[in-house]
Amino acid sequence: MRYTMLAAVAVLAAPAPLRAGEASAYPFRTAVITYKITGSIQEGTQVLTIDDYGRRTRIDRDTTLTILGRKQRESTTEIDDGEWYYRIDRARKTGEKRRSFSKVAGEMVRSMSAEQKNAYAELGRELAKGRSASGDLKRAGKGKVMGRDCDIFEAMGTKTWLWNNLPLRKESPALGDMVQEAVAIAVDEPIPPGRFTPPKEIAITEPTAGPAGADIEPVP
Repeated sequence: MRYTMLAAVAVLAAPAPLRAGEASAYPFRTAVITYKITGSIQEGTQVLTIDDYGRRTRIDRDTTLTILGRKQRESTTEIDDGEWYYRIDRARKTGEKRRSFSKVAGEMVRSMSAEQKNAYAELGRELAKGRSASGDLKRAGKGKVMGRDCDIFEAMGTKTWLWNNLPLRKESPALGDMVQEAVAIAVDEPIPPGRFTPPKEIAITEPTAGPAGADIEPVP
């Protein structure tokens, strides 16, 4: 149960990925978004760092989970530098390294035939109409977060406030009425050097050999 819950939390925490063939995921070069997380299952903070229009991302998440009456601290970092994806447990000082999903997706698209690329493009158009891999994606109106105009979408009971393709607020009743909302936003400001390099004290597990993309799990 614990791993199922953590997997669901990770999906809600994820920023919009840079899809194969996209010039950029966001209209700004850099951004640092700080979120506050509240709910009956977890509380804490998350900091999302974006560089190069979304080609590089970092998520630092510090939460306290309450599962079956027991509290557990989680301190994780996820780094995607466009080539590699790292998931780091900062408390245990361990991490794993996998190929970046956007990198693998780009290689897959380049290897497609013209017919396959057309089918891929058609799928993208269908998704844009409101279909998602997990079910219907419905527009649920408009709203504001920190004074920014957002489009609200709903899927599987979760509502998301999107601003420039970036989630500023998420509400998930299924996860203990969890609310994750931006409390600070900095756009187009310099990102400190080394922000997308795993700390040297972290023991990184290298990926195992296998088919292209077999060592990664795409994050929505």
